[in-house]
Parts: sequence; structure tokens; C-alpha cells
Amino acid sequence: MVALGGIMVVIGWVINAYATSLKMLYLGAIVSGVGGGAVYATCVGNAVKWFPDRRGLAVGLTAAGYGAGAALTVIPIRYVIDNYDYNTAFLWFGIVQGVIVFVLALLLRGPEPSEMAAAPPPKVVQSARSFSPKEVLLSPVFWLLYLMFVMVSASGPMATAQIAPIAADFKVGDQIVFWGATTLTAALIIDNLANGAARPLFGWISDNIGRELTMALAFGLGGISYWLLGTLGTAPWAFVLFAHSFS
Repeated sequence: MVALGGIMVVIGWVINAYATSLKMLYLGAIVSGVGGGAVYATCVGNAVKWFPDRRGLAVGLTAAGYGAGAALTVIPIRYVIDNYDYNTAFLWFGIVQGVIVFVLALLLRGPEPSEMAAAPPPKVVQSARSFSPKEVLLSPVFWLLYLMFVMVSASGPMATAQIAPIAADFKVGDQIVFWGATTLTAALIIDNLANGAARPLFGWISDNIGRELTMALAFGLGGISYWLLGTLGTAPWAFVLFAHSFS
């Protein structure tokens, strides 16, 4: 599944590299999005199998790669776009990341029963068995969680995609903040680093205080950060600090 996801990522980014219309860009985004979802969901599920007593931390560490890993490509991608074009950036990075995912997929495996015998009991009450797909689809809790995922996943990336226009509207995008980096570049890098660091942190917190309280804490802090960005975002330091609520 992960290897197939890597292949779809390559195909999707190559489609975007040669797209000549908005419909082609949408198609590339759909294909690469399905591939990325296959990689993400499968890796998260595999991590949970390895660490059933630390499910939140395991998922958080796995998901951290999506945030922190993206930070490593912000500057290279912007360099390629500035010195070549968007098409070249899509093509090069699509192929490279797809090949890496495909190769690493061959190293993944689930735990053997003997490897899980000494796992301590979890601190947070959770299900002791796996549910069948039919049982999941008939559960109201699943649809509530699904709705929450859709709302978060839809709003976050849409807001993230508008960081550059927001920075331009606030007239802070090109201002230098530190180490020669502009406000926008610094915000993108720190955003991905904070994104990666927050996932294992809140995963660990959820293992100790429960999922519901952790979500209330995370979403509450995110809402406050949104408000502070709109209120204080015209200052470069505030824009860099509060733009991270988007992810």
C-alpha cells in the first residue's frame, strides 16, 4: 500500500508538472493526495500496531515526519521555483520523494506476536479489540470523528495555502526577520517544524490525559492563535509566531 502510494505521488506531481489547465492541476492534486493518504494512513496504522500502549505518541511521531519533513524542502523548492519554474519543481521533487517512499516501503513490516508480549497496559482506557469495517460504519462515533477530520483537514490546508496572500495583505511578506530570511519564508519553515514537533507532543499528552481533553486543548490553542494572527499579524514577529495555527 505504501509503495503504491509512492507511485501515485510521482504520477500526481508529474501531472502537475505538465499541467496546462486548472483541471489538470486538480487531477494531479487528487492523484497525489490519494497517494499521500495511502502512505500516511498505512504508516500510522503500522505504528499503532508496534506501540499499542503508546498509541498517541506513536501516531504523533509518525505524523511528525509530514510536518518536520516538509520543512526541509521549503527553501530548496523555493530556490527551484525562483531559478527555474513551477514545472521543474513539481517534476524533480515529485520523482525524488516518490522514489524514496517506494524504497522505504520495502522496509516496513508489522510486529510479530512475540515482540508485543511485554507491552505494559495503556494509561488511557481504549478498545481491547479491532472492529470490522461494517461495525465501524455503523458506529455514530465514527461518523462524528470523520466529520471532525474533514473539517480540520479542509480548513487547515485552505488557510495554509493563503499564507502568502495574507502576508502580502499585511505587507510583511518581504520583510527580513532573522538570518536573512523573509517573514514568509521564516513562517513556512517554522510552521512545518512546529507542526512536526506538536504532533508527538500532543500524542504523548493524549496518552496521559485522554484524547478528548487533548483535542479540546489543541483546538482551543489553535483558535486563539487564529484570532491573534488577525489582530497582531501586521507585525512580522507576530505573523511568524501565530501563523502556525493553520496546520
